[in-house]
Amino acid sequence: MSFACCPSLLIEVTAKPVRKMAPPKRPRTAYISYILDNYQQAKASVVRGTNSRKIIQALGYRWRDLPEADRRRYQAVADEENSRRMRERKAREMQQLPTPVDAEVSAAGDERAAAPV
Repeated sequence: MSFACCPSLLIEVTAKPVRKMAPPKRPRTAYISYILDNYQQAKASVVRGTNSRKIIQALGYRWRDLPEADRRRYQAVADEENSRRMRERKAREMQQLPTPVDAEVSAAGDERAAAPV
């Protein structure tokens, strides 16, 4: 079948580009874990209408005065999350690496696209 009279009907079919996965977020620090654990309690204990900046500031002062034993507990949580995220990152990188079969398929697709019609 010839479409010489209607070149607008010719549609080039291409494969969808592979979307890269978004990089994982940075892991939580011990301080951020402390803030997340204690924010609601601190918010409830202050005068209604106090802005969140003041609440975070008060939590920062509490963090600074926190005993070392309690800090270690939050640090352990942060270390565990960091190691979990590193495992996820490695798994994600392994998923994004092209396998030899994928490379051959994409090379064959490139040759077909470059071939004159």
